[in-house]
Amino acid sequence: MQLDPQWIIALAALGTLAILWTSTVIGGMVWLGRRFDDLKAEILTELNAKHDSNQMRYDALATLVTRHETILDPEFNGSGLMKHGRHS
Repeated sequence: MQLDPQWIIALAALGTLAILWTSTVIGGMVWLGRRFDDLKAEILTELNAKHDSNQMRYDALATLVTRHETILDPEFNGSGLMKHGRHS
């Protein structure tokens, strides 16, 4: 059986189209993957910055609460004034 030249050209064109389509899809997936990695890194950086900011606020609030509880401690008569030391 001998193939007609038109069939050979058609098969070559079909092969070329398949190769181009496959490489385009793979290239697009690689590009999307890199974009998602960049976006993920940006989101994580922003999230870590917010987390650090919230941690600083939490630490400051915890310090204030601890000081408040210490001032109201019965050792200080619960009045906020020290028993011993200088009074203004």
